[in-house]
Amino acid sequence: MWNWLRKKSATPSGALETFAKKWLGPQSLTVAIAEAVKDYVDDVQAGVVVYPAHRRESAGVVEIWRDLRLEALHKLFNFGKSDLSLLAEQRRQYEVLSYLLADQPCPQLPQPRGEIVPDTVQALWQVYVYLAEVGSEVADRETDRLTLKHTGRSILDQLTTQAGALRQSWKAFEQALQTTNTALPEMPRTTIEILYEDVTAKAKSIALSATFGPIYEEGIKHLVTRLKEQGGNAQDIEAEIDCVLKAKDPDEFDKK
Repeated sequence: MWNWLRKKSATPSGALETFAKKWLGPQSLTVAIAEAVKDYVDDVQAGVVVYPAHRRESAGVVEIWRDLRLEALHKLFNFGKSDLSLLAEQRRQYEVLSYLLADQPCPQLPQPRGEIVPDTVQALWQVYVYLAEVGSEVADRETDRLTLKHTGRSILDQLTTQAGALRQSWKAFEQALQTTNTALPEMPRTTIEILYEDVTAKAKSIALSATFGPIYEEGIKHLVTRLKEQGGNAQDIEAEIDCVLKAKDPDEFDKK
């Protein structure tokens, strides 16, 4: 996803570099998401890849993880007047986060409403609807509806917790801008960043569940045991799986 962006990135220095990364990073992320989703949709329509990713035969964890994330993020687009860039626009973060925390994933119909902020937030909820559907199909413990219900959790818990803390950070930041003789706090992160990280983590859990079963740690142990019994090279498989388990993003494997 980031390969095309890295080629075009400038390299400022010092304080300018820090500011540029904080200010431009979220906008760059939205562009990278839009480009990657478009390329993926084109590949699906051309028959280059099979949709959905978790049902592909012989697909590896990284492949499912990477493409499932794109399938979920695709829900951010073409929902009424939804605008992905709104999730990255620093000047409107407090507004967006406040609406996100007050809104409900399943509001009264009709939807979409034809308004930018409501439609953008509702498109965001559609991402989690998709993750819940796929997660329920493979009984993934982080996204399966029944599992979450029985443990008193919601697929939205991580996002809304972070959104609440982030809203407070933006409130403090905006107040600091209005106060003289006060050191400016570090610019907070944006909604698109916490969303991207949460979707990435949940897509990984689903990919592991789709490959090794709902209790994927036991599935991995079973695979390694069978390989050893059959005289296969279990060490290489263990090392490969260990790398996947430690990875935070499927793009890490594109760098190797």
